[in-house]
Amino acid sequence: MKYLKYIIIILITVLMSSCFASRQNPYARKKKKNSYVSATQLGRNKYFFTNEYQRKLKKNYKKKRY
Repeated sequence: MKYLKYIIIILITVLMSSCFASRQNPYARKKKKNSYVSATQLGRNKYFFTNEYQRKLKKNYKKKRY
């Protein structure tokens, strides 16, 4: 019985940790990947690809939580 409790606890933690990877937000991951663009040819749109603006977008998205 003593070992059974430990095995169950370990099994639960392994199962929960494997589920966390599937709960990641694919929209946020795509947005992060697309935000890295060479700003040399963007002209006026350089601001929208700066680190400050991208950080601001991430903050707003985290607040909404769709």
